[in-house]
Amino acid sequence: GRGPGHARNATWYDDRSMTATSLAWDTPAGLLEARAATPELVSAHAARLASWYNEPYNREMLSNTSELEPQDVVESVAGLAAAGGKPFLLFRDGALGGDGDFRHVAEREAEFAIMVGPRDAQGQGLGTRLSVLLHAYAFKILNMDVTYLAIVPANVAGRRCYEKVGYVEDGSCPASRYAEAVDDVTMSLTRARFGELHAQALEEIRIRP
Repeated sequence: GRGPGHARNATWYDDRSMTATSLAWDTPAGLLEARAATPELVSAHAARLASWYNEPYNREMLSNTSELEPQDVVESVAGLAAAGGKPFLLFRDGALGGDGDFRHVAEREAEFAIMVGPRDAQGQGLGTRLSVLLHAYAFKILNMDVTYLAIVPANVAGRRCYEKVGYVEDGSCPASRYAEAVDDVTMSLTRARFGELHAQALEEIRIRP
């Protein structure tokens, strides 16, 4: 099984082919955008992204084991996309704020990952809003039934963020496949739950081809 609560007939699903390249949402925190991570866009921002990935706290929360160079970021995103993943760069009021993606994309399910880069932007609800923005894409455009994620136990702030998005702890076999360490916390979010929690956001978010 794929996890509980699948809702393939949710009325807000937009049955289009996967053509969206950007999402936008006007929020109290500013204009939030998720732009498809094209090679040109990633190259333009690779140095900043690498610096955020190498920041000690971010590195610990993301389980990064090596220092990244800008070219490593470019190659990583290219590899993710080549494997069928859906990477995005994230912006607030036009300024880069992080990145996020859906990886291990399969029929009706995927794994979610996100990084809000600047430390002074973390813990203020920005990660929650950007995650909601990206999940509108996963459930409306990719037609996912369920998304999964795995975090290190020390990532308490991240867990709070994901719970606000709608994720719940999930120790099932499908969820546990995404754990990278034996003590990782795995979580899942169904389309039905996301639609119930974020109906207003789904009306406000603009998805552009």
